[in-house]
Amino acid sequence: MTRILFFFLIATIGLTAQKKVVPLEEKVNYTLNNPDFEDTLFLDVNQRLTPFLGKWKSSQEGYEVEFIITQYFDTDNHQDGLFGGIKVVKEGIVILDTTNYTGPNYITGGIFSNPKDTQTVLLFFSEISEKWVCGHVSEITLTLAHTGTLKWNLDKKYNLSIIQLPKNLEFKKEIE
Repeated sequence: MTRILFFFLIATIGLTAQKKVVPLEEKVNYTLNNPDFEDTLFLDVNQRLTPFLGKWKSSQEGYEVEFIITQYFDTDNHQDGLFGGIKVVKEGIVILDTTNYTGPNYITGGIFSNPKDTQTVLLFFSEISEKWVCGHVSEITLTLAHTGTLKWNLDKKYNLSIIQLPKNLEFKKEIE
């Protein structure tokens, strides 16, 4: 029994030791300079994602928008990331509600394209379209402003979505 426990302990230490941890904000530079990064975890060790977390609300451009951001671990990309649930109301009609985190519309990501600018993060919106398109996503840039607001800029890569989200929004954080 002791030998089995010893073997299990050595195997666990070996698996953990093989993974290198790199701060999430360094991911872009690290992957560009290190083509072999399969055994690397990109973790939010410096808590750069924390200011983005919570419930955010916006009322502009004819939209009422609630945006709930949580943190999760993206096993496919070996990194900490952000997951967003969104409720969009236009002219009193709910056009999208994923605040209960059901699909198929997902807002996920958490890429800092510049490690010195951790106030701006890139997310992706997986959209519903009338026909399936591989990789059909739009980019959402979130920027924390000095005013305590969160700025949303949606760059629509494809114009096939049956759900039209607002292009530019400014959110205020809800105090819980």
